[in-house]
Amino acid sequence: MTRRGVDGASAWQRFLRVTLPLLRPAILVALIFRTLDALRVFDLPYVLTQGANGTTTLSLYSYQQLTQNRLIGPGSALAVLTFIIVMAVSFLYIRLAGQNIRELAAEK
Repeated sequence: MTRRGVDGASAWQRFLRVTLPLLRPAILVALIFRTLDALRVFDLPYVLTQGANGTTTLSLYSYQQLTQNRLIGPGSALAVLTFIIVMAVSFLYIRLAGQNIRELAAEK
């Protein structure tokens, strides 16, 4: 015998219609933070290999241009490029997922 609550909805329907919409803002924040961390990763490649063996990232490459090669212009341009990419990805996440959050809030 199956147990149903919330006026006959199954567990899957309750998850999709009740739980997931309430978790969507928290999931959006976690997704933004994890993506930004992945895009700006610097510490692990620097500490482990210092960019050797092709383990460089955009942030690490920018750092190397600024400090080791003393190329201020290209290093600064790479840092600004990193910022623009992070800003664009954050904007897309907020734009796409935020629209759904606003629609759900309007339904209530």
